[in-house]
Amino acid sequence: MFFSRFILFVIFIFPSFAFSEVLVPFDSDVESSCTINMRSPGLMVLNGFSLLSSGANGGRSAEVDIFTTGTDFRVFLNAPERFRVSPAGVGSVMFNASYSSSGATHASGVAGNDALKLGLGVSNISIDLNAEASGFVFPNGHYSADVTVICE
Repeated sequence: MFFSRFILFVIFIFPSFAFSEVLVPFDSDVESSCTINMRSPGLMVLNGFSLLSSGANGGRSAEVDIFTTGTDFRVFLNAPERFRVSPAGVGSVMFNASYSSSGATHASGVAGNDALKLGLGVSNISIDLNAEASGFVFPNGHYSADVTVICE
């Protein structure tokens, strides 16, 4: 009798619990996208008297990262037509942009207006810019030009 009362006591004091579980789904639809992030600006230095170049000794390439979630994207550059900032009296200048890529896309020495198919993921793009004076010497002062990076 004691044993049966003990079992009833245990059942009432420690009732059995019914456990259940359910799977909660998480879905996602990732759209195809291309995002450009500027990592660092470039620096052109005087090379001779009529050429400003990021590839010259002391110059620095601009760096951008391009993030792609699709494989149908291409990158290319539009070189500037003129300086955004320059000393007064600067004449006609011919700009030439080029780029190289590492990471998801590998290429080197690509002419700026040549489109390059991008790989899926992160492509690290190094951009160089040359500005060549036509018939004059670059006068002292501050110069600034913008290269447009296009991903489409």
